[in-house]
Amino acid sequence: MWFTASILIAIKPKSYVGGPFEVYEDMYLLEAPSGREAIQKAEQLGREYLLIDDGLTIDGVPAVRSFIGIRKLISVSNPTPLAQDEDRPVSGTEVTYALYQVANDAAASKLANGKKVNVVYLE
Repeated sequence: MWFTASILIAIKPKSYVGGPFEVYEDMYLLEAPSGREAIQKAEQLGREYLLIDDGLTIDGVPAVRSFIGIRKLISVSNPTPLAQDEDRPVSGTEVTYALYQVANDAAASKLANGKKVNVVYLE
């Protein structure tokens, strides 16, 4: 079976004592016989990501990554006539999704154009 795992990684200055910080949500395509095994693979990927030693900085300040966890695991959805999640993904396969709530049409347009906008992340 094929899955997409949403892995959350925090980026904080080494001197972090509190306040806002950035969180990356990285999506990985995984093949596993079950959802439980896909979660295990995703957690291993998240922990391995922390081993990268690339001199990470935030605005020139030394920083560290921390693995927060797996936010969601999605079974891929192949287009017909393929089996929904057993055949290999092909062009047109849905691998993940996100569900947001926006305030209005203007906010939706900003979101679509990559502009800064407040959203409520529903899923």
